Amino acid sequence: MPSLRGRGRCWGFIHQQHQQLYLASKMTAAAAAVNYVLVLIHLSFYLSLSIYNYLSIYLNLFISIYLLQSVHIYLFIYLYPFISIYLSLFLSVYHTICSYHLSLCLSLSIYLSIYLSISNNILIFVVITISIYLSIYLSIYLSWSVHNTNPKSLWQTLEVCR
Repeated sequence: MPSLRGRGRCWGFIHQQHQQLYLASKMTAAAAAVNYVLVLIHLSFYLSLSIYNYLSIYLNLFISIYLLQSVHIYLFIYLYPFISIYLSLFLSVYHTICSYHLSLCLSLSIYLSIYLSISNNILIFVVITISIYLSIYLSIYLSWSVHNTNPKSLWQTLEVCR
């Protein structure tokens, strides 16, 4: 007959195994819940991406039923596909042209602002360079004119000024 200590160890081992199984089942339940949430998120993304297509299909069905009730069947059968194709092509071309013009205007304004900024900087650089060269030229010219004058006349001018 086994001792009580052996039974206690056995119950402890069983309790430990039970806790591990319980934690494992909780982990798998949590993993299953996370997978379920990820599937729902993926499904919502898919639905949000394709909801426009579904709405357009339902709108086309509604328009076709309305036209079937109000227009003659043969006219509707021959005319509606051409009208829908023409409208879809026209709207897609119009949307493309509008987006192209908007991007063209945006690009033009960006290029114009860059060009004006560069030309403004160049103009400021040219004006500063011209003023520096002009001041250097004037200082050289004045120093040359002072050195080429007759020293006697310069002294006479200074004496007259006294």
